[in-house]
Amino acid sequence: MSKYHYFDGNEQKGPYGIDQLKSFGLKPDTLVWREGFDDWKPAKNVGELQFVLMSSPTVKVETDKTSQALASLILGISGLFAWIIPIFGFPVTIIGLIMGIKGQKSSKKGMATAGVIMSIIGLVASIINSAIGAYKGSTGSLF
Repeated sequence: MSKYHYFDGNEQKGPYGIDQLKSFGLKPDTLVWREGFDDWKPAKNVGELQFVLMSSPTVKVETDKTSQALASLILGISGLFAWIIPIFGFPVTIIGLIMGIKGQKSSKKGMATAGVIMSIIGLVASIINSAIGAYKGSTGSLF
């Protein structure tokens, strides 16, 4: 069985067998070398390591939730106008509220907080507008 060395960005490590490499979480662009190679190669270009890359526990995509914070801010601003027609105000503000809560875990926490606050204001305004409309509609004094 081949023994591989890999470069972790700072130093060369190895030699390791394929079973050992699985526990290191090699990424497709990690440089590897073994006897018989002329030079270091990205792990994705070594057929023998494809299984290691697929089974690696640390090949995960960690995403920041900044897009949710931005969406919350945009929906919160939109909700400040959408409350005029509650059928639009409710979904816009509720989705903005959900996105803002999820966006609190991002690096744009202030943006998410502003989105949450504006979404709450828009939601309250939509509820009040709906209640007034329902009351006026039931008493016949809508127009």
